[in-house]
Amino acid sequence: MMVAALMNAGAIAAQVAAPAVAPSPATTGSAVAAEKPAGSQAPVVSVSATNLIPQPAAGAVALPAAADELLHGYGSQAQQSLILTYFAAGTLADALAAGAVSGDDGRKQADSYLALATQARDELKRVRATYVLGAVDLDLLDKLAVAYEDVIPMIESAQKLAETPKDAEKRAATEAARRRAFLTLSAIFGWK
Repeated sequence: MMVAALMNAGAIAAQVAAPAVAPSPATTGSAVAAEKPAGSQAPVVSVSATNLIPQPAAGAVALPAAADELLHGYGSQAQQSLILTYFAAGTLADALAAGAVSGDDGRKQADSYLALATQARDELKRVRATYVLGAVDLDLLDKLAVAYEDVIPMIESAQKLAETPKDAEKRAATEAARRRAFLTLSAIFGWK
């Protein structure tokens, strides 16, 4: 199993108490939803891959049991890549806003992060559609692909911030995109 040692198995939905800033599913394309339970101060965030992830194709290949170690390594690397991309894009946005990185350099870095994140998301979807996998493996692939749907707009907002780093609206948009990505990652990885 790809994630046996890394995450709890279960359904695609994960719930955590979230900060007061709620994600906007309409702006990200992901299936992140927030609602405020009765008597609660904070919304509950659910992450679901419904209709976002391609189902295995008719000719999907079943993997031999020996591929389990390979899948575990792939899952570990995929998680690490997602988390590091999130932190790198956030750090870049902070550096742009503080004037520590020039707009041109920031744009180049953001372009690099975006290309890698898009490629990683697309690869997760390709593996999902190409191979017949177990429920735990599918769960992880779905969650990671959904998370990229919020991390990618965060990177795109950093690209826009690089154009005019002092623009208050672009700073606010970048921070809102970061918060949406954080809520999604928190739901998946159990961050508090």
